[in-house]
Amino acid sequence: MLKERIVLLIILLIAVFLRANAGSESDWIKAGDKALAAQDHEQSILLYSKAIEEKPEHALAYLKRAKAYQASGAFRKSAYDMQKAYQLDPVFFKSYLKTSKNYQFKN
Repeated sequence: MLKERIVLLIILLIAVFLRANAGSESDWIKAGDKALAAQDHEQSILLYSKAIEEKPEHALAYLKRAKAYQASGAFRKSAYDMQKAYQLDPVFFKSYLKTSKNYQFKN
């Protein structure tokens, strides 16, 4: 009975820890978006890179960083990040591109 409670407590603590740290990569992405909007390309690249460090399989972070690289003139790095985003999630990548094109045509 004591062992079961200890195991349950450990599982609960792990869940609380994971919940507290969840979404930290999205905080980096939001900050990167603000920096990119202010045309601070170096800072936005740094912030998107932090998001990638937090969650390396996050395709959106690679796409956002690719956009920042492109804005700064680092086209090879941009192409690498676009390719990486596609490798991570081809369906999301295609949807993102279609949404971006639609948004550009509307504005």
